[in-house]
Amino acid sequence: MRLLKLELENWSCHDSLEADLERGLQIEGRNGTGKSSILEAIRFVFKETARGYTNRIRNGERRASVKLSFSDGGHTYLVEKSLYVDKASTASMIQGDTQVADNPSSVHKRLQNILSEDVLEKLLYIPQDGLTNILDRLSGREGKLEFDRLFGLDKLERVWERTGQEIQDSESKLEVYADELKKHPENAEDDFKDRISEFSASVSRVEENASKLTEDMEKVKEHLSRVEGELKRLGEAKRSIDSLNKRKGALQVVDAETRKELESLRDRIKKVDVKRKDLSTLTVKKRALERYKGIREGLHELRSTGDRLEGLKDLKGRKERLLQLEELLKEKDKVREAYERGKSGLKALEDELSNHMNELKRLADYYSQLGGLEGQAKCPRCGQRLNAFVMEREKVETAQEIKSVEEHRRMIEAQLNEVRESVDPLKEKIERFREWEAEAKHLRSEVGGMEAKAVEYLKRQQEIRARMEKLGYSGEELPVVEEKFMELTRVSALIKSLIDEVEGEERLKDKVEKLEAKHAGIAEEMRAVEKQLSQTSYDEGEHRDRTKNRDRLSDSKYRIKSDLKSLSAEVKMLKAEKKALKDRLIHYYDLRKKHDDAMDHVRMLKSAREVFHRDKGLVKYLRERFIVRLNSLLTQHFKRFNTNPRYVDVSFDRDYNILLRTTSGDLSVSQLSGGERAQLALALRVALIDLLSPIPLLILDEPFGSLDEAHREILGESLNKLSEQGQLLIVTHVHVDSLQLQNRIDLGGY
Repeated sequence: MRLLKLELENWSCHDSLEADLERGLQIEGRNGTGKSSILEAIRFVFKETARGYTNRIRNGERRASVKLSFSDGGHTYLVEKSLYVDKASTASMIQGDTQVADNPSSVHKRLQNILSEDVLEKLLYIPQDGLTNILDRLSGREGKLEFDRLFGLDKLERVWERTGQEIQDSESKLEVYADELKKHPENAEDDFKDRISEFSASVSRVEENASKLTEDMEKVKEHLSRVEGELKRLGEAKRSIDSLNKRKGALQVVDAETRKELESLRDRIKKVDVKRKDLSTLTVKKRALERYKGIREGLHELRSTGDRLEGLKDLKGRKERLLQLEELLKEKDKVREAYERGKSGLKALEDELSNHMNELKRLADYYSQLGGLEGQAKCPRCGQRLNAFVMEREKVETAQEIKSVEEHRRMIEAQLNEVRESVDPLKEKIERFREWEAEAKHLRSEVGGMEAKAVEYLKRQQEIRARMEKLGYSGEELPVVEEKFMELTRVSALIKSLIDEVEGEERLKDKVEKLEAKHAGIAEEMRAVEKQLSQTSYDEGEHRDRTKNRDRLSDSKYRIKSDLKSLSAEVKMLKAEKKALKDRLIHYYDLRKKHDDAMDHVRMLKSAREVFHRDKGLVKYLRERFIVRLNSLLTQHFKRFNTNPRYVDVSFDRDYNILLRTTSGDLSVSQLSGGERAQLALALRVALIDLLSPIPLLILDEPFGSLDEAHREILGESLNKLSEQGQLLIVTHVHVDSLQLQNRIDLGGY
């Protein structure tokens, strides 16, 4: 993997910045120019979340973005991540021309497969004054544990610890299984098997008894079936006789009702002639009374139209009010013209007053600025220097202008109040005109409608009187006419009833004929029922004997069934007890197996745990392998950075203590100078990167801060050598002459 290019937009104090990273990058500038924020942008790309980075959005902006391109495995990638003030961050990742991730989570997951955030933060990125800290931390336990974590040995130690806990858990289970086994006697297996055999014999004996009872049950069922067949035949014969007797009784009832109805119909036919004479008399009377129906309707209509004419009596008052309103509305146009003139004058005065208020504010601000010019002595209008005399004169003239404008403003306000007092009454009068116009419009509509209705009602009354005269109306009062109408209604009802009866004579004769035929049919059916009764035989004594025999056989059936049920329950109980014994035997076998398996598991875990012991197992072996490789790389890189021939090699012991072997003896880290410590720390960091990192990259933030000038130059030369074989990104506010990377950004002018 190799970083290629970094692009920032609205990031920290940078509105826009592009940096070529392919050949490394040296960033210089004063404090506060945003040097470290460039390294923070690279770290942000590899972070899982944007938490803690929103303050990197440039002041006054709503969004900041970081783009980082890099190559890996023959492919080119571009990652873009954006921060927002008011919404969640976004991210995308492009491989070549194809988007392979489109959200922060998926981008982080893909980056982890290329360069993990953990390696970047713990190995490749060195914060301010952090270069030599790695040497200081090695003197304590945490530093040694940090090296174990870098090598991945902490995972093996956690296996050793967790295996110990698992051994304790397994031994606890083993103890439980042993306690459970102690509850069983030594010959538990044989005892269980003997009892199971006894239960098997009992089950066979009971099942044999049940088989005999089943045979008896089949015989009883066969005999019972024959008896029930005989009973069914006798029952059907009895039901047939009962049904025939019931039908006979019903026919007798229907026959009596038919004879009675025939007598009634014949009597009604005899009375029809008398009713014909009554119908003729009533018809004549109805013709004489029919004219009162039309007279009654006319009287009711006259009363209704009279009531409606009475409701129009307010017509005259409404006409008078309409004339009064039309007289008042004649002044409407004059009042409206006067109101519009007053309104225009009011608007002009308000605009003039607003202009004077703005002029007063301008003069007041100008006067205030004159007071703030003490010690500056420059005219706020032209910017020329002023002496004290000119400034005083300017203040006096400005104060006089303010006074003049203020007097004019008061005069305009007085005029404005006068105009408002004359305009407001006109406005109220216009509102009243609107109300009068609405009322007049409503009255015109009402008066027109009422006049049309009055004409219509009078015409209707004349038509009604003419119609009543044609009917022979001679001035009778409504109660008399109502009485005649009621008599007409009664006569009409009687006529209708008589007509129905006279016209129904033929229907009565048809009905008599049908009833006579029905009577003959009933007599024929009665003879058939009597014949069936004489042909059906039934013996009550035989039916009683068969019923007793069936009851006796049913009792036998239920007794045998009960015995079978008892035997079935006994078999079920014996099988359940047998199964319980088998389950207990299986449980005993299972418990014994679990005890043996747990014992084997504990022995296996104890043997396996020793493999992961820190000082004598796989951890010790791997640590020694790592230290051998690290010693070789550390010596190689230290000699590249420090060409002093007295240093032979650099090595770690198994506790990560560093020893430098020289031509004149061994040295510890504490005996080195500041520059040599920096070279050793840099060599150690590069050796770890060679050993553990997928990318030859080192990011240094202010590595020269705690060194004097001479040691800075030494470290600068070492960094030059390092940049020849890997990528180096450095931020410094101190210029170091010996540090000469190919790419450089100078932020000193920001």
